[in-house]
Amino acid sequence: MASIRLERLLVLGALVGLIVGFYTWTVNTSGSPIVLGQTQGDYYNLLSNAFLHGSLSLLMKPPAALVHLRNPYNPALNGSLAGPFHDLALYHGRFYLAWGPTAALVLFIPWRIFGVGDMSQSMAIVIFSGVGVLFGVLLLCNVVNRYLPRVRLWKLAVATLAIGLSSVLPFLGRRPAQYEVAISSGYCFMWIALYCLVSGTYGERWRTIRVAIGSLAVGLAVLAREDLALLLVVPILLLAREARRTGWRPSGELARRAAPLVVPCALMVVVVLWYNAARFGSPFQFGTKYQLAYVDQSAFNYKLWAIPPGVYYFFVEPVQYSLAFPYAQIGPPPYFPWSVANYAQTEPVGGLLTTTPIVLLLVLAPLLLRKRLQRELRTLVTVSALLGLLIALAIAWGVPGVTMRYEVDFATLLILPALVVWFALTDRETAPWSAARGGRFFSGAVSILSTILVLYGALIGVAVSITGYYDEMRQFDGNAYNRLEAAMSFIPTLITKAMGHPDIAKDVYLCGNGECGTYAAGLSHWSFNNGGTVELDVVSPSGGWNLGLSMFTTTREVPGNKVMIQLDNHVWHTTTTRGKRWVAVPLHSGFNRIIYTVPGKQDVSFYRLTTTRSTRGLLPIR
Repeated sequence: MASIRLERLLVLGALVGLIVGFYTWTVNTSGSPIVLGQTQGDYYNLLSNAFLHGSLSLLMKPPAALVHLRNPYNPALNGSLAGPFHDLALYHGRFYLAWGPTAALVLFIPWRIFGVGDMSQSMAIVIFSGVGVLFGVLLLCNVVNRYLPRVRLWKLAVATLAIGLSSVLPFLGRRPAQYEVAISSGYCFMWIALYCLVSGTYGERWRTIRVAIGSLAVGLAVLAREDLALLLVVPILLLAREARRTGWRPSGELARRAAPLVVPCALMVVVVLWYNAARFGSPFQFGTKYQLAYVDQSAFNYKLWAIPPGVYYFFVEPVQYSLAFPYAQIGPPPYFPWSVANYAQTEPVGGLLTTTPIVLLLVLAPLLLRKRLQRELRTLVTVSALLGLLIALAIAWGVPGVTMRYEVDFATLLILPALVVWFALTDRETAPWSAARGGRFFSGAVSILSTILVLYGALIGVAVSITGYYDEMRQFDGNAYNRLEAAMSFIPTLITKAMGHPDIAKDVYLCGNGECGTYAAGLSHWSFNNGGTVELDVVSPSGGWNLGLSMFTTTREVPGNKVMIQLDNHVWHTTTTRGKRWVAVPLHSGFNRIIYTVPGKQDVSFYRLTTTRSTRGLLPIR
């Protein structure tokens, strides 16, 4: 048994290390690399400055013109005045952070006290995410060791990939800002709390110190993210479990167990309420009402009508596939099918059922919950899944707008019980078909399907983390992006060979950040009203194909406007004429990036983008 646990420690520890290494690579290729010893001006370092000077508000002062507006929270009134202070909370002439202070208290300020300098947000996200993944894996191993000891190491290794890569954590590092710091800190302490509370109470003996740490971590998670206040139900349920064990009668033993379980958490709740009241005059106001956002937040949050679209985007919004690297992107589009008035914003988001389909195994949980699993394990699976769903609903209710990063708060709470369901369905002691003929076949089929679902989710997690919100890797580390794109280009090339024709995979100009594509070459139209550039990515199965389009002028455009077309090292210069002019660019086998540039303030329109073998209008290769 000791050798088995050592083997698990080495293999799973190495996997967690590789996952943290991937997080580090992600932030370092996002335009905000990890730096040491430099002064940082981000919001969490500003909050740390304020705390070290004994102030709950930031030390910088709001512009007087902003403070004296009739309604400074109305974007129609605050205009450019609020731009430099986006999403800060303005209250009684002072700036506050609406994001929880946990990260500043446990990491940014201690980092300074140790004389290392300012903590970069990128490093904070990597540390919080890595620690959270570690404790999530530890919790899974603890549950497996106690209730499902026959689970093979390879299954735990696959499960570790699910926790580290399918949990939306890689996506956080692609845009390492204050939003991601707050979310990653909440994630970190949520899983520290759950591991310590479960391993400290569900075992052969009660571990007082571990339980106290878990209780404190619950409070720190709530201080980081208000929606994680639902975690308070965990120590309450554990206290009820102990009370039931003693017959609901007060006793010295119950008091000794209740103290570490409840007191640290209760003290942190008091801190949260005091922190809110000291800043905004109400213990239940976290500051979102006073944020300087793109919409007036003062009368915007906590709407029941926001729940249906929120649930759709968090769970159903499909992944979009194309032959444009990294081949999978999150939406929208498509959008929520019914119109919802006053729905604030829809940033890039993917539904958890489509990005992380291993959670679909939760629908099979009823096969196990009645008799197959031990009562304690049934409780853990049920509570974790319900917590995940309730937190998702709370976010959808509290914020009438969605974004991918919010899913970090609840994704792993659904992933982990789904993994336990997988393990139980393939265990000879707990599988509902274990005694039936063909039971081994069913168990093997479930293992194969579950492994495919996990690996698919991990690949999607990596793919969407490369693009992030705004294609940051391509913007800030184009060389690394181009190397990856070139290394993987054989995949779309093989697909186009099977299709038998080229694919226009991506149109950067039309799509803003180049995150859409199609498996079929179709029609497209765009106009340059004041010069500009459009980039087309085309994958061709072989040479002999051309990319054709028609350039034309309108009544207000002047014939003779210049257009520069570039493919690899080839550059062509052409001009528009009165009427339509067909231009075809020769394609080579594999990946082709074609750039059309209209210089200066010229006006040019393009339409009917297609691939063809016709040589009409073919540009010569010199």
